[in-house]
Amino acid sequence: VPQRILRFEHAEDLPFHAAVVIDTSTSMVSELDQAEKAALAFFEKVVTPRDRAAVLTFNDRPRLVVPFTNSLEILAGGLADLHAEGETALHDAVVSTLYHFGGLRGQRAMILLTDGQDSLSQFSFPEALEFARQTGVAIFAIGLDIPTNEHEARNKLMRLSRETGGQYFFINRGTELDRVYRTIEQELRSQYFIAYQSSLDDDSFREIDVRLSDPTQTAKTLKGYHP
Repeated sequence: VPQRILRFEHAEDLPFHAAVVIDTSTSMVSELDQAEKAALAFFEKVVTPRDRAAVLTFNDRPRLVVPFTNSLEILAGGLADLHAEGETALHDAVVSTLYHFGGLRGQRAMILLTDGQDSLSQFSFPEALEFARQTGVAIFAIGLDIPTNEHEARNKLMRLSRETGGQYFFINRGTELDRVYRTIEQELRSQYFIAYQSSLDDDSFREIDVRLSDPTQTAKTLKGYHP
């Protein structure tokens, strides 16, 4: 149902919160150094005094390494000397990270780096996806060296990104991360804030479809929300 827009503005005027979530399972051992460098370069470009960023890792379980802060020194310390070991609790990492966004306003984004299937989570993928839908945090998923025939692993990352208004990337080597982070930075700088009062009065899930009058432009947004 068409809605009347009450507020429209460029999102650069809003504080920014970003969480970088890094898979530190055993299979990531050869890529962690590059992952650390790329994440720090990303923080240096996007974090201003009024913004906040966090670092989380996951293998057998998710870990909050650095809570939300605007200190590049603290963020750099959290990224230093990461170690690869254990299995991959991807679904749990998504849920845990989204939990830490609770109460934060403004732009919110999760940058998720992983190289494989979930092997250990307590949460199922449908549960993690539903939680992501409810929180409204844009997920930028990066699949590192995931074979093209690993359809389930790729599909999970694609759905997490598409349904939260983020973007997904599949790369072969950690050296490609700098390029990916630059693209994410551009995406985050190209966001707009739209507000409207829904014409519905029930508590059902409400789908969102943003349509632009200019056919040469495209818009990405979360697929819907719970009131």
